[in-house]
Amino acid sequence: EAFAKVTVAVRLRAVQRREELALTAGRAPWLVVMVTGIVSVFATLLALAIARSILLPIRRLQSTAWAWGAGDLTATVDVQGNDEIADAKRDLEKMHQALSTLVAQVHAGVEAVNANTGEIALANSDLAERSELAVLSLQKIAASVDQLLAAVTTTSTSARQAVGTASA
Repeated sequence: EAFAKVTVAVRLRAVQRREELALTAGRAPWLVVMVTGIVSVFATLLALAIARSILLPIRRLQSTAWAWGAGDLTATVDVQGNDEIADAKRDLEKMHQALSTLVAQVHAGVEAVNANTGEIALANSDLAERSELAVLSLQKIAASVDQLLAAVTTTSTSARQAVGTASA
């Protein structure tokens, strides 16, 4: 009889357990759907946060690169962090500094060329003026030589005539 009581008690407990499991199994799909929905919302929010944390710095870099491309070298790169994007920002800032130095050197070279061009133009003008004066002087000298030749010719002719008259 004790064995029969234990058997009945075990059967009752088994029946209760089956009923509890059936009830839980009936709720399980809704519970799975609800947990899946919550996890999906969190996963979406996490994906958006990660995408924003990557895309925002890249967009800022892109904006700075466009400014540099348009000739505005005053735009700087905000270097913060220790991730790959921060490493790229540091490299771009080094490039910006080198580019700014190069542009400053080219600008100084252009100013030097402009200054030298003015000096060369002034020297060229001075040389042209002196050349014109030299041509005028040579023309005067040529005219004087022509006059001297005419005087020498006249003197020579007069001397021949004088010699001819003195011999006759």
